[in-house]
Amino acid sequence: MQSKVFGVMGPTGSGKSHLCNLLAKEGGFIIDADKIGHNVLKQGHLAYNEVTQNFQNITNEEGNIDRKKLGAIVFGDKAKLLKLNKITHKYIFSEIEKEIQRVYKLGTYKFIIIDAAILIEIGLHRLCDKIILVTADESVRQKRIMARDGLTKEQALKRIRAQKDFALYKKYADHIVCNDDNLSSIDFLEKLV
Repeated sequence: MQSKVFGVMGPTGSGKSHLCNLLAKEGGFIIDADKIGHNVLKQGHLAYNEVTQNFQNITNEEGNIDRKKLGAIVFGDKAKLLKLNKITHKYIFSEIEKEIQRVYKLGTYKFIIIDAAILIEIGLHRLCDKIILVTADESVRQKRIMARDGLTKEQALKRIRAQKDFALYKKYADHIVCNDDNLSSIDFLEKLV
């Protein structure tokens, strides 16, 4: 029997990774969509070519995409963010689909966890058996983002406001977790497995 696939989504700073780490301790394998998103932007990947052709002055001296430069361009301009997403999402989906198949073949994990803030936009929900939505108050998220990414309050708020209202995603969720405090237990897991 194949492992179930859980999609964990939520806005930036909500604590998705913390929840995913708790799930991994219960026998899950984490597929981090952000890491895959970083990898598809590396030199030699098709996404790198498309992104550098469509966005100017985003590479460093070594020719690598400077994510801060790219972020400064797209997080303040919805049209440019949509353009970037249109390029990268297809590659991220493909890589995650391959990773799920690889983990299935291993047969050693109870379930697979896809950690993806924009699970629905990428279409990853189609690969999931259950979806968990992680939420947190905006002020909590802002502090987490500032600490995690070394951003100013204004930069953190810009990232938060660039995302869609996650209330729209509640209809996709099989389970909603409020993570204003750092979670210490995942008592809902039995309902999902």
